[in-house]
Amino acid sequence: MNRSTSDAAIRRLMDKDAIATTLARYCRGVDRCVEDLISDAYFPDGIDEHSYITLSGTEIGPFLVARMKAMYTSTLHCIVDSLIDIDGDVAHVETYMVGFLGRIDGDIEVADHVAARYVDRFECRSDEWRIAHRTVLPEFAMTIPKTEQSQLNYVSDTPKRSRDDISFRR
Repeated sequence: MNRSTSDAAIRRLMDKDAIATTLARYCRGVDRCVEDLISDAYFPDGIDEHSYITLSGTEIGPFLVARMKAMYTSTLHCIVDSLIDIDGDVAHVETYMVGFLGRIDGDIEVADHVAARYVDRFECRSDEWRIAHRTVLPEFAMTIPKTEQSQLNYVSDTPKRSRDDISFRR
């Protein structure tokens, strides 16, 4: 491998890592209800087509945090696979996601189990990769009644939906 090929390969890996980190930070923002982590995944003029509403990059963070807090007692979004196809300063990214969303339904606690794909166009502007356009494609959803959570009785720290969560401690 010659030097120019090696430099290009390293740049490609660095770009893919930046995109993957942005995707993970977005999920963390949704689950911890931190607006700026969500919004910072997008360019301000970015678009999010979230299946039921279309928002800008500046609107998505406040909207999702308000929705998560109003509808759910807990959430966990897991990125399963991402296919990242980079072409210069544009990347077409398809990410598979599964999520668990806890909520109260009448008198019982339930978990909505969802699977979806994020179909994104990332752009690199000023050496920073962010979402320019996202379409969220729900693939599967089901609601499961909560029966027991005995394993949670043994945790040493309680998850928090804010920057007070253990993951923000350094």
